Amino acid sequence: MSTIREKIRYATLSNDERVLRESGILSDSGNLTDVGRRVLADVLFENPDTRKAIVKLVEATLPKEKK
Repeated sequence: MSTIREKIRYATLSNDERVLRESGILSDSGNLTDVGRRVLADVLFENPDTRKAIVKLVEATLPKEKK
C-alpha cells in the first residue's frame, strides 16, 4: 500500500515520467529497469549514425595496442 508521501511524489511527476514508470521502462525510484535498458539499447542501435558514434566512444576507452 502506498504512503501519503509516495502518493504526493507520484502526483508531482511529469506526464512523461508517469508513462515511463507505468510501462515498466522506469522503476518506482526512476531508474531504468532491465526492460528499459533493452529498449534503450534497441533504439540506440537502430540508427546507423548513432551506432557508429557509440562504437567510436567505446573504442576510445579501449587500451591502445603497442606496436
